[in-house]
Amino acid sequence: MTFSEYRRHQGLWDSLFFGLFILLNSTVNATSVLMESERAGRALAWWEPFLWEYSSALSFVLLLPLIIAFDKRYPLGWGKWLSSGWRHLLFSVLVSVLHVTFMFSIRYGVYWLVDGRYDMGAVSWVFVYEYRIDLITYLLILAILYAYRFVIGRLSGEAAFVGEGEESEARVSERFLVKKLGKEFVIQLKDVDWMESAGNYVNLHVKDRVYPVRTTMAQMEADVSERAFCRIHRSILVNLARIAHLETLESGDGTVTLVTGQTLKMSRRYRVQLKACMN
Repeated sequence: MTFSEYRRHQGLWDSLFFGLFILLNSTVNATSVLMESERAGRALAWWEPFLWEYSSALSFVLLLPLIIAFDKRYPLGWGKWLSSGWRHLLFSVLVSVLHVTFMFSIRYGVYWLVDGRYDMGAVSWVFVYEYRIDLITYLLILAILYAYRFVIGRLSGEAAFVGEGEESEARVSERFLVKKLGKEFVIQLKDVDWMESAGNYVNLHVKDRVYPVRTTMAQMEADVSERAFCRIHRSILVNLARIAHLETLESGDGTVTLVTGQTLKMSRRYRVQLKACMN
């Protein structure tokens, strides 16, 4: 599998990566609990540690899309630690409450099916105890997520406007300089099909390749709005020259189909703006 093929199905491969990581970690923890109980001479059914660990892991898997979406809304980038950090701290409390609720619901359900008994203890202390662990897990998920993005970004090649950071009157130009694995090459702005917000980055989609630019969607829109690019969604900018046709849905939202055949979402909020851009 080539890197380009991976990028076309990145969501699937990312899910498999995190799923495999959580599965292996939970299996190791469950077998450790089982061996320790046998060593201590405690009566414990072989399946119980696996239920405890897998119920916790499954609950976090269900919460992963929520965590990723929240991080995308409030990324922890340079200069954003204070503004986003306290939001993540408060959000971690909600994540922990949901995690505990899902986890113990699964456990009580399984024990009920096998006519067993499960005691979670005092509810108030359980939430305090679990939050300590959940906060560490939450931070670990973010650390892995950012490290993973960093590696993928380096493999993809990070881009910046030619002249950016240099002594130049204009902050942007018609070209991007891409640095990838020690090499540098240039791509033309007009060759970019569309742009997508991704946390601290805006991803440039050029045919089947993706190049991240460290900037915000608002800043990128300001930079390229006079260069035949228009916003069609909260997280999408499209090259007007690459549009094949539009389709409006009954809800007021719609889709934009590119000359490559790719279909992008168009929100009702930006539909009028797009038509104004095309006039």
